[in-house]
Amino acid sequence: MPDSTIWGYEEGYIRNGEAQYYIKNRPENARVEEGNLVIEARHDTWIGKKITSASINAYGKKIMLYGRFEVKAELPTAVGTWPAIWLLGNVISEGAECPACGEIDILENVGFDPDTIHANIHTEANNHSIGTNKRSRIGVVKPFTPSTSR
Repeated sequence: MPDSTIWGYEEGYIRNGEAQYYIKNRPENARVEEGNLVIEARHDTWIGKKITSASINAYGKKIMLYGRFEVKAELPTAVGTWPAIWLLGNVISEGAECPACGEIDILENVGFDPDTIHANIHTEANNHSIGTNKRSRIGVVKPFTPSTSR
């Protein structure tokens, strides 16, 4: 299981109208394998939920001013999923809500747009709700499958 002194969980249907239900403390959805954090979305109807996943965060447990994040991700591509890796400013603990607390979306893959990876910066000045956000998009790289015919 992820280190509980660093990681906390969200539970339920949390945001963006996602189809996945976030489960707390379920190894099938969040675990450590060979030193790597693995978060897995599953189409398994566990506890009556069609799609399960994990949403973990370091809120109230770990603050980073500088650092490096290395991510290798395989993304589910289904309508209703929204895999994302993002950073949220710690001033949210002081009552500031997004975008005032600051948010960096490193990677978002929206289920209705499965072939695109989105990245965004959200602040009060750079805010998607007023059309001033700083964003980028790239196409998903499909794995190479060699042809067996000659």
